[in-house]
Amino acid sequence: MFNLPSMSSYSGYPQIQHANNTDSTAVENNNFDSNTGLTNSNGAQSYGYGSFQPELVGSLQGVMTQMMSMMMTLMVTMLSQTSYRAGGFGNSLPHNTGNSPSTPKPTPVETPMPPKQSSHSLGTDAQVDGNKIVLSNGQNFNVHGINIGGYLVPEDWMDGTKSGLGNDGRSGYQLLVKRFGQEQADKLIKARQNNWITPSDLQNIKSIGYNTIRVPFSYQSFPKKADGSYDFSAMDHIVKQAGALGLHVIPDFHVWEGQDQDYKAISGNSAEGAQERQNSSDLLKAFAQHYKGNGTILAIDEDNEATGSPNDQLQKQLYKAIREGDSNRAVMIESVSYGNFSKDGFTNAIFSSHYPPMDSEGLSSYINKFSDHARPVVIGEMHGEPDQVGSAVKQLNATGIGWINWNYKGVNVGNWALENLPASHLDLQTATYEEIQQAWSKQSLQNTKPNTALINAYQEGL
Repeated sequence: MFNLPSMSSYSGYPQIQHANNTDSTAVENNNFDSNTGLTNSNGAQSYGYGSFQPELVGSLQGVMTQMMSMMMTLMVTMLSQTSYRAGGFGNSLPHNTGNSPSTPKPTPVETPMPPKQSSHSLGTDAQVDGNKIVLSNGQNFNVHGINIGGYLVPEDWMDGTKSGLGNDGRSGYQLLVKRFGQEQADKLIKARQNNWITPSDLQNIKSIGYNTIRVPFSYQSFPKKADGSYDFSAMDHIVKQAGALGLHVIPDFHVWEGQDQDYKAISGNSAEGAQERQNSSDLLKAFAQHYKGNGTILAIDEDNEATGSPNDQLQKQLYKAIREGDSNRAVMIESVSYGNFSKDGFTNAIFSSHYPPMDSEGLSSYINKFSDHARPVVIGEMHGEPDQVGSAVKQLNATGIGWINWNYKGVNVGNWALENLPASHLDLQTATYEEIQQAWSKQSLQNTKPNTALINAYQEGL
């Protein structure tokens, strides 16, 4: 609530601040008086409290008229201030004259709707040139990123949930469908997504200094429509918001179909593995087609931490699928050796690995593996303590190796997140629909505690 000044000391409106903590612009009105904050109908200055008009004094009619005038003035003033406090006049708010008390910043109101596409353009597909990632404007681009795990792929260990399922609890969606039906489960997941990452979160990421977000997704993130095509709206939502802020996006295929049954199957020679590769290829081809020419997408990470595959058959097949969807799209390749990566015929491709040692000596040894500087290298997931990451980031930046730390947000996970929500123990097996909905509605940025030490450490290295 904004505080009204007392009648006796009134000298203007209190200073009102927007959610972005900047002063509002003054009302552009030639009839507005900065001392009283009032105008009369003909544009002449109205009188403030306690001021009498001499020509009216001396007659009962004059006194009565004067009193009525003062009462009307007071009512107009109070109604006017009430309207400003309620936001009834939008962003056209008068400045404080300096004598009114300071007022608290209102709590920002989050909206799950993506903003309109900004006129800011990130161009078209980025390309690989030697060991550099080059944007369509010809500028070299070094990835300094953050993962937003949990947005499309909830994981028990960092979400404060218990699903009773293996694979890090990445399959809670199936449990929700089983308990509540697909339509109700979809509503719960959507409510969670709209609170886990909001426009304020992306602005926070941008303000810290990151230029890229990596967005893990699951095959369940994009349900099929009646016509057999995929519904990519959940990713569209984040891509539009990020692009409007000038942030690049690396979508990461984090959970493939069958992963919860046999993590290694997709990499092997079984009939089951072949089917999983085909299903994944179909999805990635359609995904690449959907985002063809979209410059917000920096590259597509074709698989997350899959096990080694004979002759790299998994990586080759998924790479081919993305190429069929968009022949110009840069592809991030994981789970192959750096030596094979250079021999396997991948073009316009970025080598990626996860979790290097963060001490200076260990990181130097890791960096030396890429000493030929033949291809761009991006660490897709990185984690360290505050006393490590600043120097590690500087070390990586000096060699041109990109990095993406894990993770932006978590539920009481300490240095695994930049923003921590309070501890929670939400059991998806027993909690009611309403309890889950209520818990997930409280996961927006306004309820987090920033990990200041970790944020400062990353900023030190940027």
